[in-house]
Amino acid sequence: RTGKSLANANDLPFSTYSAACAYDKKHNRLYYTPMGINQLRYIDMNGKSPRIFYFEGEAFGNTANLQDEANHITRMVIGADGNGYALSNDGNHLLRFTTGKKAVITDLGNLVDDANNGGVSIHNRCSSWGGDLIADAFGKLHLVSARQAIFEIDVEKRVATFKGYISGLPAGYTTNGAVVDDEGSLVVSSASSIQGYYTVDLASLKATRIESKDKVFNTSDLANGNLALQKEADRKASAVSAAQILSRQLVRN
Repeated sequence: RTGKSLANANDLPFSTYSAACAYDKKHNRLYYTPMGINQLRYIDMNGKSPRIFYFEGEAFGNTANLQDEANHITRMVIGADGNGYALSNDGNHLLRFTTGKKAVITDLGNLVDDANNGGVSIHNRCSSWGGDLIADAFGKLHLVSARQAIFEIDVEKRVATFKGYISGLPAGYTTNGAVVDDEGSLVVSSASSIQGYYTVDLASLKATRIESKDKVFNTSDLANGNLALQKEADRKASAVSAAQILSRQLVRN
């Protein structure tokens, strides 16, 4: 709701900072959650001036306080199905929320490591906490952890598959923000470095610095309405459609 009393410091829009946001292209909203408050909020960017809405009465996460780092919601994205997804640092709470007039928030539970992940667990603090989420056009999520680890997440099975580490980034470059550009490439940014933004090929996980004369900012979160693998999904859909048309023609003949 808007027009909240600000007597409570937690009612300030970003009073405890935020480490997770997601852009809802359909409704032109930027969803986010402040750390340690367990509340979903969004900025409505329609109209002359942005308005902030708070969802009350339905918990978003279960962090006890700002020191409860494991339960902080630090990754968020809007999936191909139009729902929002958010993930706690420790990977034990995958949250889904609808983006209609009344948000329905569901804690889907913990993620499970794929059997082939070896020693790199989605729950490991050293390799897999922090970072950001992107979504692809096939319905999967992709976690880019702060330590450059990439996981593919099957939402229905809640299985996280370790794909490898990003190569080609500068020493000390933490990957804190992730987004998909118009060409379908992963773009990462850092909260610890202003050496540049980098594109990452999802197949090879090789990073390439984006050449620009513009100023580079320390960035903890990125968000837009693009999906990874959109071109591949479009080609597959076109091929299926063509096959269906051919099949109907053969049946008529």
